[in-house]
Amino acid sequence: MDKISIHKITRKRLNAFAIYTDEAGARHPTVPRDLLEWVDPPQPPADYRAETHGIDELDDAPYVAYPRKSQEQIDSANNAKVQAQIVAMEGGNPYARVTREYLITDFASKAALAGVTLEQLLDKAGPEFSPGFAKLYEHDQQIAGLRRAIIVIPEVAP
Repeated sequence: MDKISIHKITRKRLNAFAIYTDEAGARHPTVPRDLLEWVDPPQPPADYRAETHGIDELDDAPYVAYPRKSQEQIDSANNAKVQAQIVAMEGGNPYARVTREYLITDFASKAALAGVTLEQLLDKAGPEFSPGFAKLYEHDQQIAGLRRAIIVIPEVAP
């Protein structure tokens, strides 16, 4: 993080490049350099990660705080990432979710009627191996795994 500009007299954080009006009412295009001091921001905690901590800019020392996010905020951000992965995976598949699930169920049930198990359909070395079905099934299982990774956040009653 870059250095922080503070007012030498008030010790408050300020924007060094903002228009500045002094005590006499004179306006300056920026804060006069003799009123500025540049300080290093405090180091983040050892366990700092952007996913688990926020960054708050403060007017007074230490000028930057790294509060830990609530578990609900962390879970919500994780869910948003997982949901984005699901959308990307489903967008990369020519079949919509309903169509994909129907095809898998229909293909597997017809195979079962013929005495072929799901494992046989997916066994690459076996005579019943179906490459198209295996690819579709694997894709669906990856999405199902992502859906299981979504954390259910209980709703709080108003």
